Amino acid sequence: MQQGASSDVEQLLSEHEPETPKPDDATSRWHAQRSTWVIALSSSAAYALSYFWRYPIFLLPQQDLSRRVATLFGRDLDLHACFSLAFILGFGAAKAPAMSFAASHFFFSHRLACILALLVASMLIEGGGIVLFAAQPPLQVVAVFLSSFLSSLLFGLIVTYLEGRQATERMLAVMSGMLIYAGNLSRGAASAVLRCGVAPSRMPLVVGGAACPAACLLLLVTHNSPRPSAADRAARMRRTAMTAKARYAFLRSWALGIGALTLAYALLTGLRSVRDLYSKQIFAASLSVDQAPDYIFLIADLPGAILSVLALLYLNTISSNRRALLTMLAMMLTSTLLGLGSTLLFQFGILGGVAWQLSIGASIFVTYSVMGTPFFDRLLAASSTEGTCSFLIFLSDFCGYCASISLLLYRDFGPPPDDSPGSNHAGELRLFLNLFWVCGGSVVLLVIIAGTYFSRRLPCH
Repeated sequence: MQQGASSDVEQLLSEHEPETPKPDDATSRWHAQRSTWVIALSSSAAYALSYFWRYPIFLLPQQDLSRRVATLFGRDLDLHACFSLAFILGFGAAKAPAMSFAASHFFFSHRLACILALLVASMLIEGGGIVLFAAQPPLQVVAVFLSSFLSSLLFGLIVTYLEGRQATERMLAVMSGMLIYAGNLSRGAASAVLRCGVAPSRMPLVVGGAACPAACLLLLVTHNSPRPSAADRAARMRRTAMTAKARYAFLRSWALGIGALTLAYALLTGLRSVRDLYSKQIFAASLSVDQAPDYIFLIADLPGAILSVLALLYLNTISSNRRALLTMLAMMLTSTLLGLGSTLLFQFGILGGVAWQLSIGASIFVTYSVMGTPFFDRLLAASSTEGTCSFLIFLSDFCGYCASISLLLYRDFGPPPDDSPGSNHAGELRLFLNLFWVCGGSVVLLVIIAGTYFSRRLPCH
């Protein structure tokens, strides 16, 4: 099935774009390997640096974050809760229009300018909004929403530089490893800036202002690196813009499998968002302390990062697109069952809080790292479809943020957690445990459905 024919302009551009050298001797192979790592490191670091103007707002002093901003449905919302909702709502709202934009001829013709504009604008809006509206928290919340809306497009757009290559999984392994730790690194940078005496309202702008120029320079490196070679196109299909008709035909052709995995991805995204945005409370409760020690934030996701990278590197050794897809589904099922099993042991008191958090991090991130971009990239290749997997990334992300928004609304407007003295955030922990059983069990069922579907539908050659 061939879809998404490119325009004459795109064909002309592709003829003049640099290609990865053909691996006909040791020198050309070395150049190809070097290009792979340059693209992987520059694109991954460029995107990871965008975390440095997203997450510092959650490191503002507690007296600021605990200020009441609004009252909805009889529930007072403090600045932390409003920032969390604005963050998730902004990211979620952008996914629907991003599906069309990322696959458009306009974007593929102006890719560098579009991504640079998003990097700079999202940083200035968030950092500048926190400073300008220091005395007006509702306007700070609006700034966070607008910045998050723009930031939401970055990952799917940057991935268009990585997709459709024989080394795509290796590149995504680098990105996965960086992104798992980018959030904690950005929080560490924010804390360091505050300790240096910078005014809290200026801190997000200082951190973001330092990271943004570096992100833009790294993106320039990515953009000027070689495009997919002829061998890449033969193995993974040509990547280009797709019309709305081509996107709809692809989705209709693989509806059941994509639908099952998209729902599983949505549940996992929601679970990850709750754990990420309320990590202080969940970590403290799992350790039975009032405040989680700093070291837990550094090690909690280390096994997840290592295993995610290893999983993607292994997938890159599989040349058969069909076998790679089925292997990914097996990895998703195994890692989710690991999380459910470790949770059961934790609740029975057999597994300690630290070990449980390490297992949960590994379960979530391994499943998450192979369920999205790597799977969609291989699916286009296995189905012999020309186009881009970016619209599938935004589709799954849209569903993911719908789940995240629903869970956060339940957290903010549902039954209040038990935060009485001595409870050590027991209510937060109970909520997370309940969510993990519901979401994890559903993911297992959905992955089994998807595995059965794709094993029957994918061509064997």
